[in-house]
Amino acid sequence: MRVQEFLPVGETAQRSVSAAWERVMSDGPTALATAPTVRPSVHASWTRAIERGVHPALPRAPQLLDESSLSQLRDDVDWLPHAEQVVRAHASGPVLDGHILAIFDNAARMLAATGDPEALEGLADINFRPGALWSEEAVGTNGPGTAIATGRAVHIVGAEHYCARWQGWHCAAAPVRDPLTHDIIGVLDLSGFREKAHPHTLSLATAIAVALEQRLATREAERRVTLLRQFSALVGNYPTEAILVVDRSGEVIASSAAADRVVKRLQASGQEATDALRAISVGSP
Repeated sequence: MRVQEFLPVGETAQRSVSAAWERVMSDGPTALATAPTVRPSVHASWTRAIERGVHPALPRAPQLLDESSLSQLRDDVDWLPHAEQVVRAHASGPVLDGHILAIFDNAARMLAATGDPEALEGLADINFRPGALWSEEAVGTNGPGTAIATGRAVHIVGAEHYCARWQGWHCAAAPVRDPLTHDIIGVLDLSGFREKAHPHTLSLATAIAVALEQRLATREAERRVTLLRQFSALVGNYPTEAILVVDRSGEVIASSAAADRVVKRLQASGQEATDALRAISVGSP
């Protein structure tokens, strides 16, 4: 069972975390052992940042993609239009007061962002904008990068950021997983001024990520129905052919009678059924 961590949203808690950060910066990694005010998840992230040689005085995140490369990446991410629809549905009213909603791919490259103009402008100053890289390896502890590193939803508040210039902000980020493979395909991040941090912010970011995953699951189900309809038509037109339907994960979800006969022959030679089906999906013997 995961232990609930205390989120340092108040001024007193922030001063305590900031003091621990200062000790780590002045005394080195050994000071982490005497930093009980730092949450375990943040402690682990700071440790990774130190081990990877991230400089705590970075002025801004690296701009990994120029306008052309970003446009190409956006075109290549086939779930991005769905993500943008979900974000638009949640980007109205007081939800984004002092905040932005940002979409990242699974390499922590920002694909898109929308929200409060003042927050967008302020975050752009540290290059928290489309095309920038926000992985832990590049910029230390932060919402989207740490969510990818841990595979969990995380909320990083103020002084919990490893780099000093990120500490005026808070980031609540939730991974988005492929409904078929369950691999992380991206991150949904809700970031804003540190003073706007609230314990419920992460719940909101997670709810938006879940809404996106549900939309992607619906798309996957529609794809499967289309495949099975095409399979039925092909079997009707070519009843003697070995025909398979294979999903994106490589799993066989349907096979014709002719394919089943080939499988039986391959099984007789000692192959498992799934291996046999995959074998004929490449080419019949």
